[in-house]
Amino acid sequence: MVTTSTEVFPLPKVEGSITVPPPIFTGVAKDVHLPLRTDTLYVDTGRVVVQVVDTAQIIQNYLEENRYVFNVFDNQSEGRLDVSLSVAQNNLTKFDYAYTGFKTVETRELVKSFKIFASIEYNTLGYGGLGGGFIYDNWALEYKYNIKLLNQNFDYLYKNYHSFGVKYIF
Repeated sequence: MVTTSTEVFPLPKVEGSITVPPPIFTGVAKDVHLPLRTDTLYVDTGRVVVQVVDTAQIIQNYLEENRYVFNVFDNQSEGRLDVSLSVAQNNLTKFDYAYTGFKTVETRELVKSFKIFASIEYNTLGYGGLGGGFIYDNWALEYKYNIKLLNQNFDYLYKNYHSFGVKYIF
């Protein structure tokens, strides 16, 4: 018979920062959405309202630092990973992480289902018994040889004898 137990142990937290490498590609994005603003142009035919690129907004976005903190995953099989990022002047400037993992330990124990035992007994009729047997799972089979130990002048009634027994262990 095999018994199995599983225990989950948290591992120590691993924290650190990654030095941000330079980009491996720099180019123009396919879908560019520039901030626009409404402007009014005056031409010979009159007043024309147009949308123009908001340069001041682009410069403000360039100067701002954006910070992001989020959880990548959090579960019992892989652990927990939290990330903190900073973007400034259109570049990734900081990448911090904190990882807490889990170690799963599965223990399998082979329980000996076949056992051998010995027995000795004495009863009030003056007999002693020597025996033994085996246990398989919850069942036991026993053999005993009974011997007359005390002679009380009943020799013609009592003799040495054998006994067999079956037992169930709850």
